Amino acid sequence: MQAIMKMLALASCAALLCLALSGCSVVDEANGTLDDLDQAREDVDQALSDVSKEMGSAFADVQSDLAEAFSNLQDSANNLSAASLLGKASRIEMTDARTGEVIAVHDDEAAIEEFASNLDLASWQPIEKPAGATKEFVATLQGRETVKLGQTARDARMTTLCALTTYENLDTITLDAGALSLSFSVPAADLQAFRDLV
Repeated sequence: MQAIMKMLALASCAALLCLALSGCSVVDEANGTLDDLDQAREDVDQALSDVSKEMGSAFADVQSDLAEAFSNLQDSANNLSAASLLGKASRIEMTDARTGEVIAVHDDEAAIEEFASNLDLASWQPIEKPAGATKEFVATLQGRETVKLGQTARDARMTTLCALTTYENLDTITLDAGALSLSFSVPAADLQAFRDLV
């Protein structure tokens, strides 16, 4: 941010100098006005060159900062998404993606916890969402909403946490949770564990 302020100040000075010199005329060669004008032009050229370098440096700094921020955000989303959502699930509905038919429902919380703990989430690698791939199964994870003041645990409704989609002939799972959609390359054992829920 300081680099940008320096650039703006330097650019403003250069512009004012150019404006002031644009009205100059060479009247008195004896006093070296022509030499002064040439020196002023060189100074303006140098100032513009300095501004250009500062701008390039500032833009590189901004680009680097944005890339780092995006990388940190992506790492946070990857770490948060699957592990935290699986840990909150108390019901999993398995749907055949081709027909839309619910083919299995799992609501034994101990079994779901065991299923989630056996997944090797640290090995899930973020990848591009597979374009044109045929969806196989969708595991919809549901959990109880947070109990609010004055409510009992029975008052808490089931809410959808996320959907995990597998694809035919791919080692890919896509996690969809609201506006967040992330695809992962997953170990064969994890993919099989999802398919075994059917």
